[in-house]
Amino acid sequence: MTAAVRVALVTTDWVDFIEGGVATLCHALASGLDERGLEVEVWTRGGGRRERAIAGRRMSSGAHPYQVRAVPGRSWRRRGGAHWRRALPVLLREFQPAGLVLSSWELLAACEDSVAEAGGLPAPVLGVMAHGREITALMDDKRSKARESAIQRVPRWLVLSDWLGAELRGRGVAAERIVRVPAAVLAPGVFRADCGGLSQTLMTLGRLIPRKGQDRVIEALALLAPSHPELRYLIVGRGPDEQRLRALARRLRVTERVHFVGFAPKPDLEALWQQADLLVMPARTERGGDTEGYGLCFLEAGARGLPVLAGRSAGVVSAVQSGENGVLIDDPDDPAQLATALAELLSAPQRLRELGAGGRARFLRCGQPVHLARGVCEALQLGAI
Repeated sequence: MTAAVRVALVTTDWVDFIEGGVATLCHALASGLDERGLEVEVWTRGGGRRERAIAGRRMSSGAHPYQVRAVPGRSWRRRGGAHWRRALPVLLREFQPAGLVLSSWELLAACEDSVAEAGGLPAPVLGVMAHGREITALMDDKRSKARESAIQRVPRWLVLSDWLGAELRGRGVAAERIVRVPAAVLAPGVFRADCGGLSQTLMTLGRLIPRKGQDRVIEALALLAPSHPELRYLIVGRGPDEQRLRALARRLRVTERVHFVGFAPKPDLEALWQQADLLVMPARTERGGDTEGYGLCFLEAGARGLPVLAGRSAGVVSAVQSGENGVLIDDPDDPAQLATALAELLSAPQRLRELGAGGRARFLRCGQPVHLARGVCEALQLGAI
């Protein structure tokens, strides 16, 4: 019997200890590779609560079917490079992966050094994920120079959107070194068959930061309040913008309609998905290069049969196909335009159902973990799967 191809996924973010798009995508990739019959290991940050969370999952009935190995260490912001360089040569010798996928360019230098130090082993094929702001955001001179150097050294970039591929080409990366792979999320436990606008409930899932556009939804909600007495808004997630958003809701006198849910554990989050009629995230590009590289929450909504409303911005246009799984407005920074689109959708329950069905069909066609795994393996030429 032919031995399974081995792939190691090296990531700073992992679902056992952090929420967010990078962790969600890495979870989907590891699950898809495992489902396709590859031998997978995840190497991620350990130390303190992270290590306890990973150990707790390993001992639970919901343990991952592949091995997640926590790299020991603390003070990762200052000493992360040293922690990776100490651990990776050992992991490489033990596992001897044919493929190595990094969640960020910031891991590249440590991985290059570790492959060299491991010595005597076939060098694994290397691919690096690009997500958005880590490529486009302004950085201090030292980090900016490190990023530009890494961008040129990555042998294969894995991107979720055409926009991000164009951003890399604009930074001098040859087109043949950039591969668009499908976005993916895990299948939900519950599928909502009917989202016809009856509950008049909007929802945003994501970090509370300006680029996500929760402020514009609150402003649009205030415009719609006189004509939509039952309309309410669920803001799911945490982040530094919460106090500003709460103050905005108070100033516009919609506090009773805006519900700050905070972090929602998986069972609670599934219940929230069932309550919503529409996922709304008018993400925008902020000063300083803060961008939305794709928006996995749009795919998560589609997997549950929930339609979405978004704005034309950066990689969002690859996640939302207007008329198929949702609606795109031209200016995500315009609350009046957003309010008009919301009013039209909430008055058309049949259209909401059709868009929700379109999102579900898209997830089944190209948004599952196995689709991402196939794309990555083809990009890295890891054999036919």
